[in-house]
Amino acid sequence: MDIAIINGNIALDENGRPRSIDGIEQALQQVRMCLEIKKGSFVFLPSLGSELWKLDSSKPYLQKQADMFVREALVSLKSITVKNVIAVSSGNIIHLTIDIESGGKAGRLEMNVNGAI
Repeated sequence: MDIAIINGNIALDENGRPRSIDGIEQALQQVRMCLEIKKGSFVFLPSLGSELWKLDSSKPYLQKQADMFVREALVSLKSITVKNVIAVSSGNIIHLTIDIESGGKAGRLEMNVNGAI
């Protein structure tokens, strides 16, 4: 069980208390957090995060690189299996669709990444 975070803020329930999440919703939140944090930026756990910021939309290997960066960032999340990663570029913005499985349930995360400049 975890506390829901939306846009960096604690999500509140109808009574104004922090909203609890579990299952696939918790797994998707863990995935998003791991992917949005720049690897090495958290001093106390430098292995936390991803290198998605290094993606270069102009390179022909964008798909393979995105897949590798996602899987590398999530390797420590033992209860989560990455099923598929799709990367589509539009200028310097890269749209990622990540399919996962956790606890026998499937989930999908979509996010945009600003690629390398």
